[in-house]
Amino acid sequence: MSEATEAARPPAGRAGPAKLTAHDIAGPIFERESAHSDGVQTHLHMLESTEKAFASGFYKSEAMDAPIDSYPYDEFCYFTAGSLTLTSADGGTQSFVPGETAFIPKGWKGRWTTPGLSKFYAIYTAGGPN
Repeated sequence: MSEATEAARPPAGRAGPAKLTAHDIAGPIFERESAHSDGVQTHLHMLESTEKAFASGFYKSEAMDAPIDSYPYDEFCYFTAGSLTLTSADGGTQSFVPGETAFIPKGWKGRWTTPGLSKFYAIYTAGGPN
């Protein structure tokens, strides 16, 4: 793990702001012990509200093409690497590359297609997780 990644963490047992460098966001952040991976997707929650309705962090995915029957939460995404194409159930298509943002509403239906991507996310689930 990089020194910058270690330095970005608040001290153990103490809540506080965390700074992440461009270097960390480019990849080393996913090496943290707190990152969870299934081999295709890696999630790293950085902040979660007390009532668990709001969460933010980083996400990385290998190539994926998946139908979405009902998006589980409202999400803001800022892409840092790769690309994503969202095809809505009505046939409308939006593509995203690094430096661009997406706003995906809860309940959205469509298809999620990526050759691989990394993104910062902020999600909100009214009433907390189901």
